[in-house]
Amino acid sequence: MNAIICDDNAREREWCYKELLKNKGSFEDGLEVLEYESGNELLFKYPDLEIGIDIVFLDIMMPGPDGITVAKKLREMNYGGEIVFFTGTIDYAVNGYDYEALAYLIKGKTSSERFSEVIRHFLIRKGERSGEVVILRCAGETRVINLSAIKYFEVYKRLTTVYYGDSKFSFYSPLAKLSEELEGKNFVRIHRAYLVNADYISKKTMRDVTLRDGTVLPAGRNYIKKIKED
Repeated sequence: MNAIICDDNAREREWCYKELLKNKGSFEDGLEVLEYESGNELLFKYPDLEIGIDIVFLDIMMPGPDGITVAKKLREMNYGGEIVFFTGTIDYAVNGYDYEALAYLIKGKTSSERFSEVIRHFLIRKGERSGEVVILRCAGETRVINLSAIKYFEVYKRLTTVYYGDSKFSFYSPLAKLSEELEGKNFVRIHRAYLVNADYISKKTMRDVTLRDGTVLPAGRNYIKKIKED
């Protein structure tokens, strides 16, 4: 995820950055953050950025153009990502939502839990725009994962683990239930313990399935027969 933090207060920028780091495990493609001290600096440099920006955290009360004005100009530059406003007062909240703000957070009163909630909302909206997602929860942690990034699910002693990108996440859910929920989404059951994204399969035999990254998973004969019949 590529993010921008724009705030004239260095301590506030640091706080926002640390909160993003706490949620880094939820970002499939890692985290890159750019920081700017003013709206003018952001607006000057934005057109020349070489990376696409997913989310902008904007302080409303800044010297020069305020956050609302900066948001307006970003939208005029065809910025289509999310915007989160930070400020010490709620007076601008209505105007902020005129520019499709994802959230409006009060400085000094925003908990880590509330920040993480905003990030989850962001990930859901991002997933909805780019394709279908699956939302998984366990022990108070939530992952929003694009189906296209998932290689396979593995169940062991009632604990299911999803492998996606270079990450994995464990949660409780029967594989049969997952298989039903993902029916028609190109996932195939190759074994009582494995549900695989067919897009990642490079080779299959009656005994095992090899994925494009070289991972070899055991296969059940009856499951493979059913795949071939389908």
